Order: sequence, then C-alpha cells, then structure tokens
Amino acid sequence: MKELLITGSKKTPQIELKEGSLSIKGRSIPEDPKNFYRPVLAWIKEYVKKPQQHTNVDLQLEYCDTGSTKELSEILKTMINNLKLNNNNNTLTINWIYEKGDGEIIELGELIENKLKVEFNFVEI
Repeated sequence: MKELLITGSKKTPQIELKEGSLSIKGRSIPEDPKNFYRPVLAWIKEYVKKPQQHTNVDLQLEYCDTGSTKELSEILKTMINNLKLNNNNNTLTINWIYEKGDGEIIELGELIENKLKVEFNFVEI
C-alpha cells in the first residue's frame, strides 16, 4: 500500500501514514477539517482491509480545534472498529504524546480515549 505524507503548516499537522504506522504531529486548526482529513480517512479505510499484525498510532498535537477532534475521533474509531472486525489477532497501540505540563492536550487525549473506549499510552516529552 502506498504511503500518505502530508506536510504540516502553521494550521495543519504533519501526517505520515504507512503500513503499520500512523503519525500525526503539530497543530490542527484547518479551515475545513472534514476536507483536510478526508484523504487520511480514505487511507485508513483501505488499510484496515489488509492491516499489518500490529499498528502503531502516534498522536503528538500542540493544539487541536473542535472540528479536528471530531475528525481524529472518526479516524481512530474507523481503525479500531475495523481491526476488531477483521481479525482478533491484530493489535493496535495508540500513543498520545504531549509536552510536560500541557494539561489541555492531556485532557483532550483522555476525552477521546473515554469516548472510544480504548486505552491510550500517555507519553510525556
């Protein structure tokens, strides 16, 4: 499967998607979150048809607006649900990476974690 790379900007995160790995890093305040994340969701939907045995997700956000939070939740939900349906032997690790003392980002991670009912690894840097 072809990798998907999206270069980050002041308002959008850097995104790297490859087999077995998803990384989103930076600020997420795009003008149209649904449109911005559309190729990511399409890639995920294709990936989960034939996923790797283990998939690692690294989310390292400096800031994430409400629209982006909704889209990220949908992306993770799609991944989680489809990996469970396809094969119980597939594993998924979600790392929520945050800067020391960034309570807002920690709270956001906890909110998404509770909403999706899946355990995140909280990693302080």
